[in-house]
Amino acid sequence: MMIKTEALDPAEFLDTPDAVAEYLAAAYESGDPAIIADALAVARRSVAIERDLAALFARLDADSPGNGRTLGEIEAEMYGPFGEPI
Repeated sequence: MMIKTEALDPAEFLDTPDAVAEYLAAAYESGDPAIIADALAVARRSVAIERDLAALFARLDADSPGNGRTLGEIEAEMYGPFGEPI
């Protein structure tokens, strides 16, 4: 019988701005550009960043680009399927 596993996304565990800062600091200490780039991508997906941006957009005027949507939803409207600006 095969054991099923799921991919672990560290972004799910970065739930405070301090956790994001510590994660990024550890990546920068490594000095490895690939690790730093990956850490920046993880930080961008983090729960803390998503929540903070959602809260910021929720406070803005109803006509603002945020309008209570998540950053991912906003980016989906701004970028094409291959990440190029629309």
